[in-house]
Amino acid sequence: MARFFSGRMLTTAILGFALAGFTSGAARAFGGGDCNMFAQSNIARVQEISIDTGGADFGDFPHLFGSPLGKAIICWASDGRVAVRGTLFADNFREPIQAILKVRFRSNNGTWTPFAQGDVSGNGGLVAFQRFFRTSPRGQFNRVQIRLETFRDSALPNDRAITVADEIFRR
Repeated sequence: MARFFSGRMLTTAILGFALAGFTSGAARAFGGGDCNMFAQSNIARVQEISIDTGGADFGDFPHLFGSPLGKAIICWASDGRVAVRGTLFADNFREPIQAILKVRFRSNNGTWTPFAQGDVSGNGGLVAFQRFFRTSPRGQFNRVQIRLETFRDSALPNDRAITVADEIFRR
């Protein structure tokens, strides 16, 4: 019994240390200091976001059990500009998948910029990731649209990306 108990304690301790090592990455999540594309005095607000869809996620490390635990950020500048910074994850553990991130900005007059796109492909198993950063052009912007799509390549002729999240964030 003592031998079983000590082996079990050792396994628990090793698992605990490994998990602590993975979760200590939370300090690496994006924050106000990562809005350095604008002068610090020009930052009106920093909005933390995380989007978890099961196949394509947007946030930051750590990414555990299929979900980003860290946050991506939207930097709202006092001069009207806006920026998005985060990490795109492709996390299907059984089969290959491509995660696609699309971001665009809406000006105060109602017109949208074209989508800026980032993507990352995972082969199934380990999580694939890609950093993403985009700043609006000069002007006055009051909304950000973030769309996540997934694409699974199969032999079917009608393969296409599927929208799994489409969110709008306001100034």
